[in-house]
Amino acid sequence: MVYPWFDIVDGDDIEQGDIFERFQFRVVDDDDPETIHPLERDIIVITQSCDIKEDKVTHLVCCPLYELENYSTNIDRKLAGKDQRNAIIAGRIVHLHMLNQCDLRIERDFRLINFARILEVKKQKLISFSRTCGPRLRLLPPYREHMAQAFARSFMRVGLPADIPKFT
Repeated sequence: MVYPWFDIVDGDDIEQGDIFERFQFRVVDDDDPETIHPLERDIIVITQSCDIKEDKVTHLVCCPLYELENYSTNIDRKLAGKDQRNAIIAGRIVHLHMLNQCDLRIERDFRLINFARILEVKKQKLISFSRTCGPRLRLLPPYREHMAQAFARSFMRVGLPADIPKFT
């Protein structure tokens, strides 16, 4: 059985796995808190859908999305090879998660979610943006849950100062 990765949605109903392209926000400069820089990024919503729908949150956790080719050439040249890409797919590069290609009306190549760059976005701001951005992609189950599990795994790792010795 073939499971579709994405659906196309429109309007202000936001769920975990929704992808917003060219979302504009502002970032405070670390060196000068008085300076604010405008940024535009593709982002994906990480916050659970039930928390969004039941108004349990005022801010959403999102992460930036990058086209695989742009990420591997501009940010980390080591990801250009098939071994590194397969390591991402297998979950061995814990801060990255790969999304499949999309061949729906909104066609997209492979993309990477960077869990090391967490963005806090006001829910109301994303709702306003969703009303004007037009159709967008939504990651579907079970791929949405797989993404959420990969996000959790990237933060639940524990490095012990001394491990139990191996049995010989």
